[in-house]
Order: sequence, then C-alpha cells, then structure tokens
Amino acid sequence: MLKKKLYRIIYLLIWLIFNLLAIWFSKNCAALEIYNVFSLYDFIVIITSPIVSLMILSIGRFLYRIIKNKVEIKYSQRFKIYSFVFISFLSLLYPISIIIQNFLNDSLKLSICEKSTSNIRACNSKNLSIKEYQFIANSNNFPELPLQSKAINISYSEDDFLGDYSVEILFELGINDKFNDIKRWDSEEWKVIKIDSTARTKTIRYNDLQS
Repeated sequence: MLKKKLYRIIYLLIWLIFNLLAIWFSKNCAALEIYNVFSLYDFIVIITSPIVSLMILSIGRFLYRIIKNKVEIKYSQRFKIYSFVFISFLSLLYPISIIIQNFLNDSLKLSICEKSTSNIRACNSKNLSIKEYQFIANSNNFPELPLQSKAINISYSEDDFLGDYSVEILFELGINDKFNDIKRWDSEEWKVIKIDSTARTKTIRYNDLQS
C-alpha cells in the first residue's frame, strides 16, 4: 500500500512538472501571440491534457490486470514496475512533445521576436527569413511563399472580437523566380511592385483585407 501511494505521488509530481514546463515553453512574445490565431485551440488542448492522461492510465491499468490474470508472470514485481513506467510515459507524451517542439524552435522564435514590434492587436515583422515566415504562417492563414523568398516583411492587424484582419506581406525573389499568385479568395491581391535590374531581384506585395 505504501509503495502504491509512493508511485502515485511520484507520478503526480512528474506530471505537474512536465505540464508546467509545457505551459512555460508555450509562452511567446506579444507578436507571436497576435500571429497565432489558433491559440484558443492550443489552450483547449492544454486543458484536456490531464483528461487524456487519466484515460491512458485507466486503460493501462485495465490491460495490466487482464494480462496479470491471464498470463503467468515469473517476475511479477518487475513487470509491475515496468508497466507503471511505460504507461506513465505514454500519459506524459503530450506535454513532453510540447516541450521538445518548443525547445527545438526556441532560437527561431527568439529571432522572430527580435525582428517584430507589436501594439495591442497589430504587429510588424521585418527582414524575416523563409523559415521564420513559415513558422508564423503555420499558426495563421498566410499564403505559402517560395523557398527562395528573402527580406520578408509582414504588417498584420486584427479585430479580436469580429475576426476581421488585414495583412500586407512584402518579399523579394530573384528576377526569374516564379511564385504562386492564385487567389484563394477575392480579397487577396498579388502584385510585383519593384524590379531591380542591377540586383536581379523583384519585390512582390501580397494584400488581404477581411472585413
């Protein structure tokens, strides 16, 4: 009985630590919070994490009892400990995945934050790389840009209550590089606004206003 209580206390402490670390690692600067239109979804997933953990623990405990009753186990104590460790690990996969993902993207997020300024529900980012742009675009509905894109500037503002927003994206390509200017909806606009024959580059502007 004492060992069971000890196992539960250890698991609870580990679970709290990993989930607190996941929440801490998920925090972004103001600009990234504004770009992230899926933040409510992320919040819901964080809230449901303990429910998923409890479900995995319950299912694991149920399977453990079935195996224990139907299969003769030579080293029952070892099997019990290994089962506890394995099931506990499965139940902690979600917060662990958040920590790993955000840790790997930490330098990228820091670079974006350093290149961005924000004011309430608006932000601007200047001279982004394509990797930095893709990180922002993954949490929003920005268009896909060619991998050769450079010097990417974003001006973005939104109405948090109505869902309206406006975005302008400027980026450079080689003079012969192609880009996909197909409109996803009527409010989108693509336009080549500058051609530099000396540098052999062109500047493209993307606009979208949803109101």
